[in-house]
Amino acid sequence: MRICGDFSVGGDRAAAVTLYGFAELVRGMGNILSAPISANLLNRNLGANSLKGGYGTSSGEYGALIVFCGVMMTGAGLLEAVDEYLLRRRK
Repeated sequence: MRICGDFSVGGDRAAAVTLYGFAELVRGMGNILSAPISANLLNRNLGANSLKGGYGTSSGEYGALIVFCGVMMTGAGLLEAVDEYLLRRRK
């Protein structure tokens, strides 16, 4: 059974269910931990002059949250690119 990328668990359904359960556990922990992080970022004010743009960044209401999400998405993209590079290099 193919799970993702180059990872395969063969015909072992118990391993597939365990792996899926672990993935869901980590996803749930991420959902729980994101609430206090988001609440803290919404209370931060980057200042009206630090960012100019839409979506509440110029007023400082959502600026820190937007910057945080952008940094996290960029980091995830870079990690995925490095992983893909290493997989192709290994073949």
